[in-house]
Amino acid sequence: MNHRNSQKRLRVDEGIFALTVNTKNRYPYFQETIFCELFIEQLRICKQARKFRLYGFSLMPDHFHMMIHPGEGENISRVMHFLKRHVSREINIFMGYERNPHAALAANHQDDKNGKDDQDGKDDQDGEDDQDGEDIDPRLQEGVYTISESGDRYPRLLTTPKFSWQPSFHDHLIRDERDFQNQLRYIWWNPEKHGVIEDFTQYTFSSFRHHQDLIDLI
Repeated sequence: MNHRNSQKRLRVDEGIFALTVNTKNRYPYFQETIFCELFIEQLRICKQARKFRLYGFSLMPDHFHMMIHPGEGENISRVMHFLKRHVSREINIFMGYERNPHAALAANHQDDKNGKDDQDGKDDQDGEDDQDGEDIDPRLQEGVYTISESGDRYPRLLTTPKFSWQPSFHDHLIRDERDFQNQLRYIWWNPEKHGVIEDFTQYTFSSFRHHQDLIDLI
């Protein structure tokens, strides 16, 4: 079923789900290999944080499919919120739309070493620790990637809009073993269906042959 923000999601905590998420306006952000790599890394982090079983996935230029079984105390909404939020942040940091928390912390640390005080002489008043980026991809730790600095290597980024997902997602509750196999085959075949590659078995950003360290046995 398709969901909109105005609709309440029926909570089903037990079961295996085939999920589909589109980018906003189906923009092909994932035609860039670096964004695909960032997605895979955030999928790995999300799997560790949200404790779900992953049976298959495929990342297309403008959407992705995955099949998961949420862990105890989790549900598909929490999993999708975590994954979508972190992927968006990573990509937008890369393109310079958002600041890199680690770069700011490193700069502050260097100022401290150089004996510089805060310009206004005040402590943080909001009481929040600026550590939200602890799970930032290691390639972004030094804050070297921005849309201006990466323009030569990734020229399409100069005209790429800020990354955003389509609100919500599509989910399908797996009914039985036959349904499971059909959905998994569809996920694997998707790159060939959409003309991304001639032979889906050779596609890098799916679980058919690659990223087996992320995949659980049923």
